[in-house]
Amino acid sequence: DYHLPQNAPLLKQLEKEVLPAVNREGYALSRIYIRGAASPEGPTAHNKSLGEKRAKALTDFVVSRLSVPVSEGSFSLDVDFEDYRSLCLFLLRAQDNYYTYVKNLCDKYLPSNNIAQLKSELQKAEGGKLWKHLLTNYFPDLRAARIMLVFNKKQPVEVVAQPEPEEPVIEEPVVVEQPVVEEPVVEE
Repeated sequence: DYHLPQNAPLLKQLEKEVLPAVNREGYALSRIYIRGAASPEGPTAHNKSLGEKRAKALTDFVVSRLSVPVSEGSFSLDVDFEDYRSLCLFLLRAQDNYYTYVKNLCDKYLPSNNIAQLKSELQKAEGGKLWKHLLTNYFPDLRAARIMLVFNKKQPVEVVAQPEPEEPVIEEPVVVEQPVVEEPVVEE
């Protein structure tokens, strides 16, 4: 079983700011994207299991703190058990000299999902120097679960008061009684 670190800044921000605002403001949950990942240094099967556990733990955390309904179809779990895409992004942001080499290997092996060959080449490069560099500087940041929440602001439903239907008025004929005036009949 995998447990989220209690002191993680993301969890604190979700619990103290984001989710209470969502609950208070009445947002409608549109989608949840959760990605669990592991760094490449362990056995692939173990990394896959870790990625799945990280994604599930984060999903459970978020869903348990939302007051809006969450249907199974509204969230997407993505397990990137050896997160080479993020590794390339981290290298690029750091302007690391190894970025181009690692990116080229990823471009070569990821489309065909040949993770074993990619991992092997990274481990062998420069007599293991590249792998040690990645292990020390980047792999700790790859061990993560990432989340993107998509909400829609609920529009208040304006209820327009309809006039109550009036009871039909049935008019009864008014009978005006006029006295009959008889005029004397005069004969001529």
